[in-house]
Amino acid sequence: MKRTSVGSASWSADLRTVVYFLALGVGFLMVEIPLAQKLILPLGYPTLALTVILFSVLLGGGAGALVSQRFSGDALRRWSAGCALAVALVTVCCARALDSLSAVMLEQTLPMRCAIAMLLLLPLGFLLGTPFPAGIRVFTAGRPQQVPLIWGLNGVASVVGSVCAAIGAKAFGFSSTLCIGAAIYVIAAALLLTAGRSAQRATASR
Repeated sequence: MKRTSVGSASWSADLRTVVYFLALGVGFLMVEIPLAQKLILPLGYPTLALTVILFSVLLGGGAGALVSQRFSGDALRRWSAGCALAVALVTVCCARALDSLSAVMLEQTLPMRCAIAMLLLLPLGFLLGTPFPAGIRVFTAGRPQQVPLIWGLNGVASVVGSVCAAIGAKAFGFSSTLCIGAAIYVIAAALLLTAGRSAQRATASR
């Protein structure tokens, strides 16, 4: 009976791991690409918009990944789940703020427009940088052989996410696509929290 329950728990953990990292890959691109499109008009140049976004998101993401190293165990799980939920909230706020700020930004000089965009994106980048490295530590605890699989899943999901973002933007608009990306991060947060409960039940069964 215990073997059956352990096997079932392991299968459930594997499925949760797959869905979590697929969600991160798709969700990240469904947030990043619509934001790039929304910033093309206020920044004036597609290449400049992409540069500002990548710089801000990567800089903030690196800081978020660094801070996540200070946590471990249940604290890490709660912190990363909170960051995933915050990604959803900040994404929705950015979608609405950019609609209102576009006209204001166009009145500013180009350096000021870039600075405003960076101030909006750095906090989002910080939050986006946490769920992936934290998720690797949470979901591969005691199972380091799954790390290459996780990187592969995330890479495939990123390609799928870019296609979904383009299709979603054309079919529903950039704001709606951002909201879908936000919803995916809510799902990722739920998977992190349920992973904690499953780990507690598995420990108790032993």
